[in-house]
Amino acid sequence: MSDRGLVLGGTGGLGAVAAAVLQSQGFSVWVTGRRPPRIPDFSDPVRSTPLLGNGPSLDQSPDQPVGEQMGAPTNPRKVGNPAGEQARELVGNPAGERAGGDQVPALSVKPLNWIPHEYRSPEHTLAAVEEALGSPLNVSYLVCNFGPFLEAPVSTMQGKDWRFLVEANLMLPGMLVSAVLPEMIQRGFGRIVLFGATGTDQVVGRRLTAGYQAAKTGLGVLAKSVALEAGHHNVTCNVVCPGYVETEYYTEAMKAKAKRRTPGGMLNIPQDFFSLFKLLLSADTTYINGAIISSAQGL
Repeated sequence: MSDRGLVLGGTGGLGAVAAAVLQSQGFSVWVTGRRPPRIPDFSDPVRSTPLLGNGPSLDQSPDQPVGEQMGAPTNPRKVGNPAGEQARELVGNPAGERAGGDQVPALSVKPLNWIPHEYRSPEHTLAAVEEALGSPLNVSYLVCNFGPFLEAPVSTMQGKDWRFLVEANLMLPGMLVSAVLPEMIQRGFGRIVLFGATGTDQVVGRRLTAGYQAAKTGLGVLAKSVALEAGHHNVTCNVVCPGYVETEYYTEAMKAKAKRRTPGGMLNIPQDFFSLFKLLLSADTTYINGAIISSAQGL
């Protein structure tokens, strides 16, 4: 079984959490993004579970998305990509601190492989990934945490708006899934996690985000289709609809607006998702396949 994972949009937010789950198990992980990967902080004993894993199995170590202290990445190494930029290995400090000051044992992890990438088109992204990882894409784990957003009523949207939203939010994940699926089927193992959006676990109308919501809702069809085609080859594909999550991408104004919309006025935090990603990426989790999982607090 390949111990390689690819996290699209894995340099920050929930993508970094998924990357940390895989990295904590000793897997080789490639992440794409414009900025260097951020090392997630799991030092809060209330909202997160420190990473204590000691082996390559996803079922032998802790949970919660991305567990490590924030720190400056080190040890850059060229891996290569078609844009002429360097893909770099980055090593973080996976040890956090518990309340009271006692240290969480450090994990033995492989460096993150960063593929610096600015989205232009699905084809451009696929080419960048294949340049770094080779073709055909041979990974056991694929996480797609990317999807640009646009607010506009349907009556004002133009063809370029629809094309941009559908290509980035549906076509790109679809192309990546199609690229990795043959090798997963042949290997007899694969885990795929796609990111939907708030409310895309069902068909709903939106006043200002119809294009984005329509494309993200389509990921559910993709996941269920992969489950039907490849489930008997031990390949799972699921969609997570995370709701409002307080990541580094939220401004204070965005946080305030999201809190007004969220039951209880409390946003999710990235650490809340580590255990969910660990479950969905586990080799033992064959019974969850083609699922669309909402973690949006009822929204």
